[in-house]
Amino acid sequence: CLNRNDEALAIVRALSPPLFAEPPPKPYAFGIPKHLLAGIVLIRTGATAQGRRLVEQVVTEFTDHPVNPSTAEFAFWAVFALEMLGEHEQAISALERTLSDGTILDIRNLDNERLLESLRADSRYEKIIAPARARADAQVAAAQAAGLL
Repeated sequence: CLNRNDEALAIVRALSPPLFAEPPPKPYAFGIPKHLLAGIVLIRTGATAQGRRLVEQVVTEFTDHPVNPSTAEFAFWAVFALEMLGEHEQAISALERTLSDGTILDIRNLDNERLLESLRADSRYEKIIAPARARADAQVAAAQAAGLL
């Protein structure tokens, strides 16, 4: 939110008023980003309990209804949500699980998202992500060799 949390909260509240109801609505697959964003800006503006409820709903949704990461808009929503909740060890485990499923999508987002700096600072991060980077590089090389890129 670029440290403009109050402005972000006003925008998210205007775009998605149901997320601010009590109790909040259950997240659905394509609503995960809004749910998570609302939770993060609530936490960052001091409404910690309300924000945590939204973020925890995202974690629960992925726990109760696992999806193929390659079919998700972003393969690492559960990792992101857990890290935002301060559940670093669980986020690391979720990262390992998602990557062990074979996904190579969205690695660049993991590498660049400012809110995941603490995840990347963990000495295990590069070790965990290295095999996925190698698979991605191999796929790019194969596509180039086939004249597809």
